[in-house]
Amino acid sequence: MPSIALNGLGSGIDTSAMLTALVEAEKGRMYQLQVRRASIGERNSAMDQLKSKLQSLRSSLENLSSMTNLRAFTAASSNEQAVSVKVGTAASEGSHEVIINRLASAQRDVHAGTEEKTSLVGQGSFSYTYNGITRTVHTTAETTLEGLRDLINRDAGNPGVTASLLEHDNGDGKAFHMVLSGNDSGSKYAITINDSLTTLNGDNGTVDFRQSSFLQTQAAQNSQVRVNGYPNTGWIERSGNTIDDVIPGVTLNLHRAETTQITISRDTAALKKNLTEWVNAYNSTIDSIKSLTGYDAKTKVAGALMGDSTVNAIRRQISDLLLRSANGFEAGSDAYTLAREIGLTVDRDGKMQLDESVLDEAVKNNYQGVLALLGASGSGTSSSAAMQFYSSSARTQSGAYEVQANFDSSGNLLSARIRGVGESAWRDALVEDNVIYGNAGQPEHGLVVTAVWDGHSTTQSATIRVREGLANSLYNRLGDILADQTGTISMAGKGFQASIDALDASILREQERLDRFHVSLQQKFARLETTLTQMRSQQNALLSFLGQ
Repeated sequence: MPSIALNGLGSGIDTSAMLTALVEAEKGRMYQLQVRRASIGERNSAMDQLKSKLQSLRSSLENLSSMTNLRAFTAASSNEQAVSVKVGTAASEGSHEVIINRLASAQRDVHAGTEEKTSLVGQGSFSYTYNGITRTVHTTAETTLEGLRDLINRDAGNPGVTASLLEHDNGDGKAFHMVLSGNDSGSKYAITINDSLTTLNGDNGTVDFRQSSFLQTQAAQNSQVRVNGYPNTGWIERSGNTIDDVIPGVTLNLHRAETTQITISRDTAALKKNLTEWVNAYNSTIDSIKSLTGYDAKTKVAGALMGDSTVNAIRRQISDLLLRSANGFEAGSDAYTLAREIGLTVDRDGKMQLDESVLDEAVKNNYQGVLALLGASGSGTSSSAAMQFYSSSARTQSGAYEVQANFDSSGNLLSARIRGVGESAWRDALVEDNVIYGNAGQPEHGLVVTAVWDGHSTTQSATIRVREGLANSLYNRLGDILADQTGTISMAGKGFQASIDALDASILREQERLDRFHVSLQQKFARLETTLTQMRSQQNALLSFLGQ
């Protein structure tokens, strides 16, 4: 804005100070807008803090949110020098005897040798077959033993044979030997030198590189093992010394031919570790929510999100799972239905606690029941042998459903309907052959039930339960809360940002108004100074005229 100097010389008044005071008095609305913006900005930042806590909480559930991830085992070998073991989630508890008859190996052939590594091998060709592929390299009169090695290794079509030089004198003066090594172990990876195509045969000044000039120091052979007495005759053979398809979920690394006992045990220590990480992340989230929504009586400072309905709703969503039966679980049918039955409780402060003694007892009594309560995902049961749960999808809401199927007198499935247990209204389902499908857009979307006629009833009913474990349910719920565009946190952030943008626009307009007001005052005071200066001049002139 233009600058107008006001020095008060004409009036004797500090007009500059008056101007500043008047403009400052006009800034009341600006201050209100800025305070509101700062408050909303603080709430937005606080929501980001909560988002970070919820993300950490969801990460802590990754190893608990599925039965596959929950299944953890340890493996022990009675003879690590013979067999080392790696175990995965597909394993089962048990003990296995592993007899190693021999290890797999790659073929290694050593040539009879030449006097020097620079000895000329002669002009001709050398041919070999490996893994079903035949390769022939051609030499010149200038090719040395080193040169032949390089021709083999640099051949773009080399199927997997490495040539090297070994220095050792057997007493015949031929100290340098070419060694051919297969890069793969197993009986199908034998190296065969093709004498019919090899003209480096000792004639016409060439060095003999036919099959008979090589000594096989190691054969291409499969490993051979027998597991738990199988097979009773012969051996299980594999091309390598790492075997992962004999004992489900177990990888055997063979080191030498001996008998070893392998023991697979459930890893409850890993389960406790994962549960402890969940408890710590959950309690940290609760502390954060309390800090952001509470009131500190000592400092008389309220949390940035005090009274925020979104945060209160989130807290209910992440805590109520620990206080009720898991979705789709039923007392009497499932081993465990409540968090407290496996040692997870919530104290009066809303903090989660893990009682390891209760967990140990639950694991001892029904290990699979513990895993199901935590990580079941879309598994189901039926109250009827004739109508059975077949599958569900990620879109199927967990819980209990009543399914009713109608047959004709010949046992053909005519129609079916579904409703949630406790609902009054039925919803038509899709039927095809003897299969019932839940409709898209409904809670049962993705549910598949097979129906078999019982031979006499035209109407058959069953209760189908789709189970969702506690950890899996919370993991999915947090995924919805944290979704980038549609999640609760994202929507709250969008609302805060919209308010901030609107306030920024209002602050800009108010600043422009204040700028105009400032200019207007400057102009008024400038005119006042000019008028007073003129009047003072006139006064002086009049006094001078009157002889004063």
